[in-house]
Amino acid sequence: MLLQRNSHLRFASELPLMYHNSGTLRAGGTPLTAPQYRPFGTPSRKDRRMTELTPDNFRKACGHWATGVSVITACDTDGKGYGLTMNGITSLSLDPALFIICVDNKSETLEPIRRSGAFAINVLASGQQDLSNRFAKKGPDKFDGVPHTKGSSGSPLLDGRLMAIECTVQEIHAGGDHQIIVGHVQALSLPESEDLQPLLYYRGKYAALGA
Repeated sequence: MLLQRNSHLRFASELPLMYHNSGTLRAGGTPLTAPQYRPFGTPSRKDRRMTELTPDNFRKACGHWATGVSVITACDTDGKGYGLTMNGITSLSLDPALFIICVDNKSETLEPIRRSGAFAINVLASGQQDLSNRFAKKGPDKFDGVPHTKGSSGSPLLDGRLMAIECTVQEIHAGGDHQIIVGHVQALSLPESEDLQPLLYYRGKYAALGA
């Protein structure tokens, strides 16, 4: 966006500069204190509460970001279903409709997503903690006894979910110990009832919306 410059305004760069005895730069009589630079991550004198950056503290910090809970599902080329619990998802674009998921490099669901070129985001509803716990662990067949259907992309859609977002894989980028997968949304399944509430996760525990 372009801003039209008003002729009656004078910016600091246009005002006469002079140095004060204290060494502070002054512009048109207004003191301009130069910033005091310090190494990144070094706490200022006013704030010594900064926590040491360690993997454990970073994990705890991330836990303070309240999120919903989803199960990412995909089918391999042989038709076998895979899935993992995830709270690190986000919308990326409205046009085109894009979503991002981040999958651990060691996840057994990563290669089925690569090979099939599709996945589904099953946003869990309140009361589906058992499903979240089930897909958060490794197991030979996580879908055994779990009611579900196949979506238009072939990815499993869990019964009782809050909503579902079906995507085809558009791009995959390396991101540390995870793969950042950009999904192009192909289909949506919105909540059937306005009374249905989401399952939330905060500080390592499940939570619910307040009244």
